[in-house]
Amino acid sequence: MTYEFEYIKAIDKCEMLSSFEGRDLVGDSGESLYLKIKITEQDRPLIRTYMEQAARSLEEGMSKIITSSAYSEKGFVWEVRTEDTRWNVNRKLDENLLDALVGYSMMSWLSDRKPDRIGVYKSLWEDMSVMCVKNIYRKNPPLLKKA
Repeated sequence: MTYEFEYIKAIDKCEMLSSFEGRDLVGDSGESLYLKIKITEQDRPLIRTYMEQAARSLEEGMSKIITSSAYSEKGFVWEVRTEDTRWNVNRKLDENLLDALVGYSMMSWLSDRKPDRIGVYKSLWEDMSVMCVKNIYRKNPPLLKKA
């Protein structure tokens, strides 16, 4: 099965979250630091870099079922073995992968901008990374047919 993921969905979610994170951030003299936190158009290449790092990390963890991969600035394509996976792999993988990439990207983005919020996104990244793998494999492997 060919699985395609476009970064734009995750980038849009990161932009929305960065706006939320920056809404009430103020400096020592009371000036708004919103623009320091808000992801803008010019920040997108960096966010894409974070997403590719996260996707490659996930690919390593899923190496038993991903037979090949290709990455570009728009997203990535994985060839996924489906014989050992759940039937509706696309929907669940989409949700978990989106949240994992967003978690990693926001964790990286906020690392020197708003370090007190890194833990939230680190947890999201770690939990969704596990779910990406868990929700692909069947709960019970197929039974061997007796000869």
